[in-house]
Amino acid sequence: MNSETIYIPDIGASDEVEVIEVSVEVGQEVSLDQTMIVLESDKTTMDIPAPQAGVIKELLLSVGDKVITGSPMMNLLMNSLKVEEKNKTPSGTESKVQELTEQSFAKQAILVAEQACAQLSEGKKHTIVIPDIGTDGSVLVIEVSVNIGDVLEKDQTMLVLESDKSTMEIPAEFSGVLKSLEIKVGDEISTGDLIGEIESSLIHAMDNDQPLVDENPENVNQTQTTDSTLNVSSSLSTDKSLPEPVASKTVQNVLSNSKHENSTNSQENNIRPNVYAGPAVRRLAREMGVPLQSIKGTSPKGRISKDDIKTYVKNRLNQPVVSEPESHQMPTIDFSQFGDIQEQPLNRIKQATARNMTSSWHHTPMVTQFDETDITELEQYRREILPSQTDTKVTMLAFVVKAVANALEKFPQFNSSLDNTGKILILKKYINIGIAVETPQGLMVPVIKDVNHKTVVEIAQEASRLAKAARDKKLPLDAMQGGCFSISSLGGIGGTQFTPIVNSPEVAILGLSKSSMKPYYDHPTKSFIPRLMLPLSLTYDHRVVDGAEAARFTVYISSLLKDIRHLLL
Repeated sequence: MNSETIYIPDIGASDEVEVIEVSVEVGQEVSLDQTMIVLESDKTTMDIPAPQAGVIKELLLSVGDKVITGSPMMNLLMNSLKVEEKNKTPSGTESKVQELTEQSFAKQAILVAEQACAQLSEGKKHTIVIPDIGTDGSVLVIEVSVNIGDVLEKDQTMLVLESDKSTMEIPAEFSGVLKSLEIKVGDEISTGDLIGEIESSLIHAMDNDQPLVDENPENVNQTQTTDSTLNVSSSLSTDKSLPEPVASKTVQNVLSNSKHENSTNSQENNIRPNVYAGPAVRRLAREMGVPLQSIKGTSPKGRISKDDIKTYVKNRLNQPVVSEPESHQMPTIDFSQFGDIQEQPLNRIKQATARNMTSSWHHTPMVTQFDETDITELEQYRREILPSQTDTKVTMLAFVVKAVANALEKFPQFNSSLDNTGKILILKKYINIGIAVETPQGLMVPVIKDVNHKTVVEIAQEASRLAKAARDKKLPLDAMQGGCFSISSLGGIGGTQFTPIVNSPEVAILGLSKSSMKPYYDHPTKSFIPRLMLPLSLTYDHRVVDGAEAARFTVYISSLLKDIRHLLL
C-alpha cells in the first residue's frame, strides 16, 4: 500500500472557500468519485470526489478550514506496484566503511559524509509557472517577495498579484534555492507565465518533510542514487566498528554546516524590493475593507504596516460619513415575548444573496416594465412538432433565452454595465445569460455562455445540465460568472407579474410568470378568440435604459416569441 497526498482540485476561483462537511474518516475505505468533502463559497456549494479508490490514512483538514485550489486534503493509501528496494550501499562505499580502522575512522567518516552531502546538495531544477488564478485575463504583479539565491521553503510566498477583484499570493511549489526569476513588480502576467527556476535538493526536502523517494514508478531510476547516498550515513551510524555517537554526530555536523553556508549566502542576497505592503498587511486590509491606496505608509521607504491600517480605520470611525446615506438598521425585537420561536441561521449562499440584492437595491434605480406575449403557436410547436425532431426536452425557457439573445444584439445597451465611477458604459461583445435556479441551499444563477451561437436545443441541454449541477451542489464557481443578463422564471409555479431585482453589475433582468388563456379580440373577424399569453416583467437600471427603450425591448421579444420563424432563422 503506497500513500499519496490528495489535493483540492481546480474549483474555478482563486479565493478561499470554507470546508462545511468532511464525509470520510481515518481508516475508511473510499471508492472512485465518492464524495470526500463539501466546500461552500458565497455563491455555491460543491462536492469534492475521491480521484481514486483507497483507504484514508490521514485527514489534513477539518470542518471550518479555508482552502483554495491545491490545498492538501488527506493522505490516501492505495494498492500499487511495489517499487524495487534501492537501499543497497553504492559500489565501493561498503569496502570503504569496512577498511576504517580505530585510528582513522573519524577522518574517513567526515570524508564520506562530505561526499554524501555533496550528492545531497545536487538538486533537481523545477520550472515554476503562474498557477490557475481563476481568470483568463492578465493581473498585475504588485510585490516580489523573493530574490535570486534565496533558500525558499515550500508554500513560502513568492509573488503578490492584484486583479480588479482581489489580491492573491503565489506560493513556492517546492523548497530549494531560487536560481532564476523572470518577473518583476509592475508586470502584467496570466496563468502559465514563467516565474523562474527552483533547484531543490534532499537537504531542502528533509527540512520541509518532503518525500525523499519519488512515489512515481517512472521516476524510480532518478531517485536510486539519492537512496544509496542516504544509506552511507545509515551504515556509518550502525557499523559496529565505529563508536555510534561519533559517527552520527559527524554526519549531522557536516549537514548542519552545509545548510548554514546556504542560509548565510541567502541572507546576504536577501534584499527586498521597494513595496507598499506585505502579504500579511494586505490580508488585514482585505478583512477590514481598507483601500491600501488611501493609506500613507509610515515605515521606511513608505511601506504600509498593520499599525497604519489600524490608525486609518480609527480615524475613519471618528469622521462623519457624508458620501453615503445613513443605512437603516433593523431594530432588535424579542419575538419570544409573543410566543414560541425557532431560530434558523441562514446558510452562506442565502446570506450572499441577501447582501447582493440589498446592495443592488440601494445603488440601482430600478423600473419594471410589464408586458405579455402571444405564445399560442410556439407552445403548439413545442408540444406537438418538436418532440419528433429531438429527444431533448425543450422548455419554454429555452425559447425565451434565445429570443433575449437576439434582443441583446439589437439593443446593445441592455448588454452592458456601468463602470465603478458611473460615468462610462461598458458594452459587451459577448452574450452570456444567467438563469435563476431554485435549490435547497438557496437561489443560484448559473450562466449559459455564448447563447447567440447556440441553437434552442443546445440551450435547453445546457440549461438542464447547469440546473442539475446547481441542485446537486456540483456547480463550479466559473459557471456563475460572466453573466450579461438574467432571466427568472416562475411560470411553473404561478402568478401573473412580479418585480425581479437587477443582478448588478448587469443592467436588466426578465421575469416570466405563468402563461394563461385569455380572450383576444381579432379585428378581421371582429370576434374574441382564445390565445395563450405569457406575462413578461422587465426590470432595468434607469441610469442606462430609458422607459421607451425598455418598451421596445419587450415588444421585440414578444414579436420573436409570437412567430416561431423569427427564432428558427
